[in-house]
Amino acid sequence: MMLPMSVRCKTCGEFMKIGTKFNMRKATVEDEDYLGIAIYRFHWKCKRCSGELTMKTDPKNSDYVCEFGATRNYEPWRDQRCAETAKAAVRKLEEQNDILKSLENKTYDSKREMEILDNLEEVRHLNKRHANVNHEDMIEASRKQYMQSLQEDVLQKDAKEQFSKLRRKREEMMEQDAIFERKEEDDESSGDEGIMGMVNINKREMKSMVKPDPIKSSSGPVFKRPAVKLNKRVKVTPKPAEPAKEVKACPNPLEMLAGLGSDSDSD
Repeated sequence: MMLPMSVRCKTCGEFMKIGTKFNMRKATVEDEDYLGIAIYRFHWKCKRCSGELTMKTDPKNSDYVCEFGATRNYEPWRDQRCAETAKAAVRKLEEQNDILKSLENKTYDSKREMEILDNLEEVRHLNKRHANVNHEDMIEASRKQYMQSLQEDVLQKDAKEQFSKLRRKREEMMEQDAIFERKEEDDESSGDEGIMGMVNINKREMKSMVKPDPIKSSSGPVFKRPAVKLNKRVKVTPKPAEPAKEVKACPNPLEMLAGLGSDSDSD
């Protein structure tokens, strides 16, 4: 049997908490009962000094009482129960001596009972509403909500992937454009170094082509010949002069007519 309370041995001072298992011997108390209810006595031994300990039932308070060899430990709930019992006795005595006090107490009790009944009715209504709930519908609704959230996650993931692909594609296009521009710049620089780009005219010198002469400001602007720079890398060799071709003199038409006349006379 397990101890229904915490006790302390008087012999050795050993504490035994509630729920400790012991081999007990049960006996009926003779010539003692409560309203016809029999009272029982339990015998057991201390686990340290093996001293004899006894306790008996208390049907009046629905509890146990230490009888020999042990004392019961302090339990706050027992004091609370005793305080409630004393308070009920004082209230009963006041109601017997004062009618208005008894009426006030009855009004307070009826009001409290009404609040308790309202709370119970609300609890019953909630239980009834929960009892009509179909669990299969709840499971189906939760499954649909889960699938919807899963689809939203998939859509968000696809959108992120598409955005990352477009971003990479744009970066690749920008890189290709930069490479193409660098190639064009390289081609232009290589063309400037060749024979076609032998003569380079500076833009600043082109802007300075037209400058007003401070001496002849009235006569208008004086044009200056643009400066010509030869590329040092390319050497220009002059072409050899071609020999002059002999030009035959054109015959006089009068002489040609005279020749034709002499030929006819001789015939």
